[in-house]
Amino acid sequence: MGLAVVESLVEQDWKVTIADKDRSAGEQVAKRLGDQVMFFETNVTSYEEQAQAFTATWKQWNSLDLVFANAGISDRTDIIEPAEEQDNGAPPKPDTLVMDVCLLGVVYTSYLALHFFRKNKSKDGSLVMTSSIAGIYAAPGVTVYGASKHGVIGLTKSLAYRLQKRGERITVNAICPALVATGLVNPDLVKRIPEKYITPTATIVKAVLGFVEDRGVTGEVAECSGQEIFYRPGMPFSNEGSKWLMTGGLKSLLAPGEEQACTEERPCPSCRVRDVECKSAEIDSDHAASAAKRPRLKPRPTTDLLVARQAPFTGSQQKKTPQPQNDDNEVLREEIRRLRRDVDLLSKANDENEPLRRRRASSAMNDIQRHSDYLYPLDGQATLHFEEDKLSVCSPCTDTFNPSNLWAGPDAIPNKISAILGTTLPDSLVSESILLNGGKKFSLTLPSPAHLRHQIDLYLREFNDWTPCFRPSKLKKRLAIALHSVSYSERRGTIHIPTQHCTAFAILCNILSQAETVTSSNSSLDSNTGQYWFLQGKQLMETFEDIVGDSVELVVYHVLAAGSMMEAERLRTAATHTLRALQAALSIGLNDKNRWDHDPDDIVSKRCLWWVLYFLEKRVHYRCGAPYLLRPADVNVEETLRMYGESEIDDGKLEYIEGMVSYTKLWTSIWSDFLAPNARFAGKWAEVQVADARVMIGYRELAPGLLWETDKVQEWIGNGTTESDMRHKLQAFLWHQSLRLIIRQTRVSSAQGDIERQRSCVSICKDIVGAIASYMKHFLCMRPIGYYLTCSLVDCVFALKREHIDQSPWLDQTGLQKVFVEIGRLLETLAMTVGSAQRALAALRCVLVIPSSNVDVEDDGAGLEGSDGIRTSFLEEPDRNNGALHDDPAVFVDRDRDFLDEYANPNIAETLNFLGLIPM
Repeated sequence: MGLAVVESLVEQDWKVTIADKDRSAGEQVAKRLGDQVMFFETNVTSYEEQAQAFTATWKQWNSLDLVFANAGISDRTDIIEPAEEQDNGAPPKPDTLVMDVCLLGVVYTSYLALHFFRKNKSKDGSLVMTSSIAGIYAAPGVTVYGASKHGVIGLTKSLAYRLQKRGERITVNAICPALVATGLVNPDLVKRIPEKYITPTATIVKAVLGFVEDRGVTGEVAECSGQEIFYRPGMPFSNEGSKWLMTGGLKSLLAPGEEQACTEERPCPSCRVRDVECKSAEIDSDHAASAAKRPRLKPRPTTDLLVARQAPFTGSQQKKTPQPQNDDNEVLREEIRRLRRDVDLLSKANDENEPLRRRRASSAMNDIQRHSDYLYPLDGQATLHFEEDKLSVCSPCTDTFNPSNLWAGPDAIPNKISAILGTTLPDSLVSESILLNGGKKFSLTLPSPAHLRHQIDLYLREFNDWTPCFRPSKLKKRLAIALHSVSYSERRGTIHIPTQHCTAFAILCNILSQAETVTSSNSSLDSNTGQYWFLQGKQLMETFEDIVGDSVELVVYHVLAAGSMMEAERLRTAATHTLRALQAALSIGLNDKNRWDHDPDDIVSKRCLWWVLYFLEKRVHYRCGAPYLLRPADVNVEETLRMYGESEIDDGKLEYIEGMVSYTKLWTSIWSDFLAPNARFAGKWAEVQVADARVMIGYRELAPGLLWETDKVQEWIGNGTTESDMRHKLQAFLWHQSLRLIIRQTRVSSAQGDIERQRSCVSICKDIVGAIASYMKHFLCMRPIGYYLTCSLVDCVFALKREHIDQSPWLDQTGLQKVFVEIGRLLETLAMTVGSAQRALAALRCVLVIPSSNVDVEDDGAGLEGSDGIRTSFLEEPDRNNGALHDDPAVFVDRDRDFLDEYANPNIAETLNFLGLIPM
């Protein structure tokens, strides 16, 4: 790994020093790479030898920009295994050399690196340490090695935190390689390891150089596994007590100098400040002697340390007042003086028309000054002591009593504060708030630019129909701006996302998640397909949730996430994202056209986005069996989209959204009248008929391109109707048919009325099954259409099973069983490509065929008559050229028992809950 990094640096004209135990190998490398490389024989367990290597490097290159602490060996003693007892009754002392090399040596390296970085004119540098995946996970077989690598991660995070607090420009990061074919691994063993489990050195080089190139990243831990790099965040604080203790709370209670223990080895700062005599115990002489006799590291080719210096800086640099080289504190004091002068100038230049901005900026700088004074008091100034401000920029932002005009209504507490102060929050102050809290960054590794473009184009081609509100050119432009801002390129796939672009990258993660369901080999069968990218977007937004304001992009992110989670059978998560999207939409006034700010660069049509969200909220809550939240009175947005037109959104998609609007408006009235706890029309057949007429009228008033006719599918295909258009027709049909089923769920009081209700219910189910069968005969179903078809089929099973249980005297039980068998056949076909159907089929396998009757389901050409005299031929054999191959359905129960046994888990019925369907 070290050699690969050296070679990469030399290619970029760096001057490099290699410090290693192996003289022969080191000199050969230095000779091969030329005058840019110097070798220094070094035992990393010896502080003196490391110090000599650093001093030689400074004398040779007169600068130090990068230190790569990469030395390592493996365990010499397995402390888990039983050991032979000695005469004294104890086992022999274990060999802990691995701790000396992998941890103690890294401590020495870090200590020396900080010293020489501070000697640079720029006072900066990059320290990268090599930990291991054994520093993240349990390490079987190498227990002490794992402990040392965990220690390296702790050292990394602690150093980075302290340096940031001190305001120093030194970055500290760590890499955690998986299995790399180094000298630590037996070469014969490497040959037997599958190639996909070996991490190439190119991944290590990419991670190290990524830290060097991005000077804004510190305290990061990069897990390098295969060709991927994963940035592992630290553990969150468990409670306020832990946070207080680990962020300086205890230190704030100490007197000056009290935080450092007395050692008697040199003038003790603690005792000097208090003017008392040092009284600490002397260092144990036996311990010191044993430390001096510690054996030197045995020669191993894998114990290497890299110290590198970049080529001379050619840009202009500001000259600083000469300072004594041995007094770093004086240099820092001068920097503070200069910063304060700059702050004074900036304060005088503030616009007098923005008193609120001036007060807040002054307050923020006062806080910074308090921290600076505490750490580095100026000459003649007493050291300040204070408790960490609970509203510091490192803490989550409060949003209740801050003046703001970003909330939807005047009754919001922040708006009331603004009114009391007689001012509103300038838009520019939002940016200032982001800057004050902008220390957060999120690391993300994206695919190559070519693959990224392919996935974005694939999403817009295959999935924009499901969320038809994007303006493709504006979306691509926005993503390009965000990618350019973080220097994303072919060589730099790992990026560090700042606050101002977090929502754009969260949207991109959702786009990649959806696109993966098409490109992955197990795309539709596995509900976890695409979850990696979804979770990346979710974690990204959680990182910035306390400092990101509501915006159109935030609404878009949550709308995409909600739709994705519904199709992935995670309704609770979908409902959460829907709620957050609604909150953000209301906050920015997306529900009121009078509040819109028309931006030509908007990535979406606000009008279309609102109605997609309005539809999604009803759809998700319907599948959850919960009441909707948004009321019609809350909306002031036009419904006739085609009349106004939308840039980059064709009329076909606008027609589709109008179908969504029709469905959601009908759903809100039906919920109130038939499903709510105090529903006034539930069980009243006359009202059911009136509501049914309203649904049918609403459906027939849709654009002609959305109307479905089962017997015309073949004709439409012959006339060039696309799969997307056909899918839109089918969805609009299924939406409205589902409403007709919903209003018939409750039995009516009159016997004749209930018979009519049952008959119409069965006819509607036949129409639904027939439409789905006709569509599936010609098109391969994947996710997400497979999810919607599965839900519709299970809706039918629920309705028909209830009527079968009622044993109505007029009901043709044989015909009903045929419908159950056909639903089973359709689910079987869907299960070949759609995981939702697999899980629904497994949950309902006992219901789909009724064992009390031997049903012959061969198609006699007659078909069954559905509602409104529509003849449905859904029992005909699906087109075998489209992959829908079936055996004789008469032996459905006995066929392919292994296939059914795969889903025999008794908990599988819970899948119905995740599908949003009533469990059997």
